[in-house]
Amino acid sequence: MATMLEVSSPVVQVVTGATDWPAIAAAGATVVVAVAGIWGTAWQARKGREAAHQDLARSLDAAADNLATSIQAERGAERAEKCLIYARSLARLTDVEVANSGYDPAQPALGSKDRSGKLDAALDSVGELQLIALGKLATWQAV
Repeated sequence: MATMLEVSSPVVQVVTGATDWPAIAAAGATVVVAVAGIWGTAWQARKGREAAHQDLARSLDAAADNLATSIQAERGAERAEKCLIYARSLARLTDVEVANSGYDPAQPALGSKDRSGKLDAALDSVGELQLIALGKLATWQAV
C-alpha cells in the first residue's frame, strides 16, 4: 500500500528526446499565413488608394468640364445680349436718320416731338453701347 505522500507527489517528466518537427511545422505555417495576410492587406490598401485616386481624377475632370461648359454658356449669353443692344442701337439710329431725312429747316416744328423722342432713344442706346464697348469706343462722347 502506498502512503499518502507517494500518491500526491507531482511527477514532472522532462522530454529531452528528439526535435518536435510537427510543432515547428505548425509554427512555420502560422508565420507564413501571417505574412501572407499582412501582404494581402497592404496590396488591398494600395489598390484602394489607386481606385480613390482614379475616382478623384475623374471627379475633378468632370467638374472642370462642367465649369468650362458653364463659362461658354455665359459667354454665349453675354454675346447674345450684346448683339441685342447693338441691334437696338442701330434701329434707333436708323429711326433718327429716317425722321431727319424729310426734315425741313424752314419748318422746324413739323414732327419735332417725334424727332426729339427718337433722338433721345438713340442717345440712350449710345449710352448702353458705351457700357458694353471696349477701348476707345467706351470713351466716345456724344455731341
